[in-house]
Amino acid sequence: MAKKTFDPSLKKKYPPRDDKCTGKEKKPGRNLGLLSLFFILLSLVLIVGKLTLEGRLSPGPAGHSSQTPVISRIESEETLQAQKAAVPVTQEQPSPLLNEESLPREEPAPAEPEPPPQKEYQARLFFLKINDEGQILLKSIMRTITYEEGLLAATLDSLLTGPSQEDLMKGYFTLIPEGTLINRVTLKEGIAHIDVNDAFRYNHLGFEGYQAQLKQLVYSATEFSSVKGVQLTINGVSEDFLSAEGVSIGEVLTRESF
Repeated sequence: MAKKTFDPSLKKKYPPRDDKCTGKEKKPGRNLGLLSLFFILLSLVLIVGKLTLEGRLSPGPAGHSSQTPVISRIESEETLQAQKAAVPVTQEQPSPLLNEESLPREEPAPAEPEPPPQKEYQARLFFLKINDEGQILLKSIMRTITYEEGLLAATLDSLLTGPSQEDLMKGYFTLIPEGTLINRVTLKEGIAHIDVNDAFRYNHLGFEGYQAQLKQLVYSATEFSSVKGVQLTINGVSEDFLSAEGVSIGEVLTRESF
């Protein structure tokens, strides 16, 4: 093998590279830094573009206003049109003209019947009073009777209420049993048919008390000139005697019956 020899002429033709002679320093990380900066700028451009397309780009600094993205404006107009189309259009119906014939007619309310006018009558009622000898005497008092119809029935009802407080102060009292009621009163051929309830049967004073209560009833009824006598019934039933004491009520009673 031939031995290679160095040619001195080649050294002059191709001088060795000397970085110090050129005045340039070798920077091995320069290319890597430029590449990183490029990717950062590219990422920012993509982010800004995405925000612009979504309408999220905020206004710029003072003096520079960012325009509204065209895509967002188009979407808003389409949304409004769709909402308008979804709402049904209602047309107002013209109200019919009203006249007197079309209005409902109100019927006048029926007038309530007026109650019959009340009348007054000065009636003579018979109560009892004890004299100085201790005897029970029949005494009369005058009382104003207010009635609408049925003067005799109204007079007997006032008798059953008993003497007033003023009459009691004067010594008047009644022996008609408490709770006695007039069921019915009719007048036929001068005879007052008086029907009383069952309370009229009982008198704690016995025979004398029954006589006294019958006198009060018969005298107060026959005070009217149209009444000649009284036919007494109890709950619609005619009975011969009022009690076991033998007080007769089976016949017409007059003032002469006592």
